[in-house]
Amino acid sequence: VPGFVNVAGIDSPGLTSSPAIAQYTIQILKDAGLKLEVNTHFNPYRSPIIVPKGPTWKGSIDNEDPEKNIICRCERVTEAEIVSVLSHRPILVTSSDGVKKRTRAGMGPCQGKFCGERVARLIAREKHQPVESVTVKSPGSSLLPESKEEAVLLLSKL
Repeated sequence: VPGFVNVAGIDSPGLTSSPAIAQYTIQILKDAGLKLEVNTHFNPYRSPIIVPKGPTWKGSIDNEDPEKNIICRCERVTEAEIVSVLSHRPILVTSSDGVKKRTRAGMGPCQGKFCGERVARLIAREKHQPVESVTVKSPGSSLLPESKEEAVLLLSKL
């Protein structure tokens, strides 16, 4: 496809090589004749999503304060951090994996066994949708059974 540069399929290099890939892509675009302009509104110093919590931090499960309400106990991710990802960031997040990639909720030793449903309920609340429609990755990969019959079928396979 003319004018298309694919760098999205590069899976393993991650953040380490992304600056070099970006520079290379810029050169490809310049060589193709694209006029590039600096975005004066771009802020490369956005506030972090993952907030470090020291040993004196006092959070707890089901705390009334979203800043102290622990949703993921393994990674100590709070309700406020997840709400920030879902509601106050320029990139739309609608799935459990989207939250996980931005906050680490679900990446701890339990792999989301404790927080998976809690994250799904937050997504549903913030996106004003039924919890059954919250997906892991994309539409069609529902985190929770969509019906009683589906739940019974899934449980029978255990």
